[in-house]
Amino acid sequence: MRIRSRPPKFTKIIIKDFSFTFGVIWSLFTSIFLYAFFTDEGIINDNGLTFKTIFASAAMLLFISVGYVMIFFAIKRARRIIRLFKTGMSSKATITDMHITGRTNGRPTSVTVKYYFTYQNNKNYQGQTHSVPYKNTTKIKPGDEINILYNRNNPDESVWIDGYC
Repeated sequence: MRIRSRPPKFTKIIIKDFSFTFGVIWSLFTSIFLYAFFTDEGIINDNGLTFKTIFASAAMLLFISVGYVMIFFAIKRARRIIRLFKTGMSSKATITDMHITGRTNGRPTSVTVKYYFTYQNNKNYQGQTHSVPYKNTTKIKPGDEINILYNRNNPDESVWIDGYC
């Protein structure tokens, strides 16, 4: 059974992903902080290639790359979700667990929804959808049935449809 629902916009998925947001903020602040620190200490302004300049450059690259890795995996996850919306097969799944993964001012903002579904070979597969907006989960609870999309070649890849629509 194939569902013809519109995939969510890439920007909608990526902006709500904590890894992306944190990766961008981490990269910006670490680069600004490290640059300011090393230039104030006179390490980068030294003439010639010294141990201090090599260490300063390596430290900046290491800290900034942590943010870039987080951004990379968030983009990869968003592209997988969009691909599942375009080519995935639909199925019913049963919710097994829900837990809050994000809060703002003490209020829940995002939830991870865990579920299981049965594939054509009568084998159960576990799945989960991360960073689901809290407002999309107020009317469901563990034990409820939901609609998911999964990759028929790799049923371990799945996404809850209403989590992003």
